[in-house]
Amino acid sequence: LLTTALLVACGKGDDDDNDTAPDLYGSDGGDGSDGTDGTDGTDGTDPTSCEEGVTQGITGTVEWREGNWMPGAGDGEGWPLETAVAAFAPLDSADVTREDSDPEAYGRYDVGGAAPVAQVTSDAAGCYALALDPGSYTVMADDDGAWFCNSTSAEGLCVVEVSAGAVATFDVVIDYRAAY
Repeated sequence: LLTTALLVACGKGDDDDNDTAPDLYGSDGGDGSDGTDGTDGTDGTDPTSCEEGVTQGITGTVEWREGNWMPGAGDGEGWPLETAVAAFAPLDSADVTREDSDPEAYGRYDVGGAAPVAQVTSDAAGCYALALDPGSYTVMADDDGAWFCNSTSAEGLCVVEVSAGAVATFDVVIDYRAAY
């Protein structure tokens, strides 16, 4: 089974030239504490822009977060990452080993001999798009040579379901240096 991957650019960018990292939340300065997660456009972007050209598969963004992200006085920083993003056949904890070059960094894995079904590089805004056949996939982003995933379920690690004719959204937030 050969699946092609498609990467398209999305319109997320820095709208404040005084920051060292791009403003991920638009001009309202939102921090997500109001229950928004950026999937509804509250981060100043069009949430469907990563989907351009993909009619079936998985799209989303890759973001790095560090610092204090506590509601209220949180002063954490975050920015989009340009990195490899891959879809694998569903993986679970028995299929991977923890990559422990940084003992405090959870969610980093060595996937052994598992080969990606599809792989792309997210753009400078962190946006990625994978054109995939219907089915279940583990989605991970490269974090300095290790594959990153920070969610697990009965289905496996970072599993996303692709339905026929649909585009699923899955954002990867590399946040082992953040406090919530």
